[in-house]
Amino acid sequence: MRAYYIDPLAFHGALQYDHGLCNALSKHASLTLATARNNPFLPRATYEGLEVFSTKDGLGLASKALRYAAELLAIFWHMTKNKPAIVHFEFPFFTPAEFLFLWLSSRVLKAKLVFTAHDLIPFNEKPFDRWFMKRIYQLSDAIVVHSQANRAELLEELPDLKPPVHVVPHGNYFPFISVTHAKEAARSHLGLPQGHEIILFFGMIKPIKGLDHLLKAMALIKDQHPNACLLIAGKVWMDDFSRYQTTIEELGLASHVISHVRFIEDEDVAHYYAAADVVALPYLKIYTSGVAVLSSCYGKPIVASAIGGIPEVVEDGVTGVLVPPADPQALADALGRILAASPQEREAMGVRAAEKMRNEFSWERIAGILSSLYQSLTKSPISHRNTHSIGG
Repeated sequence: MRAYYIDPLAFHGALQYDHGLCNALSKHASLTLATARNNPFLPRATYEGLEVFSTKDGLGLASKALRYAAELLAIFWHMTKNKPAIVHFEFPFFTPAEFLFLWLSSRVLKAKLVFTAHDLIPFNEKPFDRWFMKRIYQLSDAIVVHSQANRAELLEELPDLKPPVHVVPHGNYFPFISVTHAKEAARSHLGLPQGHEIILFFGMIKPIKGLDHLLKAMALIKDQHPNACLLIAGKVWMDDFSRYQTTIEELGLASHVISHVRFIEDEDVAHYYAAADVVALPYLKIYTSGVAVLSSCYGKPIVASAIGGIPEVVEDGVTGVLVPPADPQALADALGRILAASPQEREAMGVRAAEKMRNEFSWERIAGILSSLYQSLTKSPISHRNTHSIGG
């Protein structure tokens, strides 16, 4: 029995997820990973035996939807030759095309459909997305989410949902953490001040991340912790950083904020985490936080909003501190407590965070859960260790 795992675009970040999961799942299933041929990050990925197709030049933004539809058509054509029993899809990009693809997979190929909802509704929501997402959910034979909170939210949004909703955690990033750095060396590499207490805000900068509230919290923190420094590291997405820069200037934070507003290359990620004393995730809306998982894997204490799936990653008082969203005072108090703790106390909190990731968020555990789900849908054992990949 063959299963197809499909991530047509494989955006950066998804690459690690796909690799970690499919590497582990290939020990249980006869698996084909179907992914993008036009993704610039694929040549750097570590999929064993992955075949990568180059993108044709000259395909601009106007052709993106058509190009994506062509990728899905190529994957569907490949599936017609192998007749998979399971089609497992993730990361929707253009929901009308994905609905048609999954409908054909179900009706023409008679495959059982598994849909992983990393975000219940895409954050770059288009006018038609809710209509098509509801139908994608109803068409699926099983839905996978990453937290109990996400499951509850989905069932509240769609109380008549027929397919079962399974909670399967987001896997850890240990397969991709091969280098660690001393704090002093990391700060030197990044041009950061030594002897300061660094609060790291890492990842894409967008309105739902709550950076404006973190800046207001910094205005409260700096009086009690004059050496505290906020390090902003990430690329802007559907946002305007100038509004944050205005807040920095208005609050007199120029000497307390360092902005590395750019895409952070893979080889530099470990430097940022080694340089940091604590990670801040002041999110206003989130379903699943890969940054929370990544930060925990790097053994850093986290101060985060108690929303979405975050409380299932960050244990309040154990691996970090949870605060209400959009509350700069609570955020400042929590960050102040972490900064006031001894280095040994912060390290112990980070060690507990990393241990939680190893035990509860291992890819082997996740692959076992999904393998059992596949078997339950097909009522037949899965054939083993015949894994290959295609480019769209």
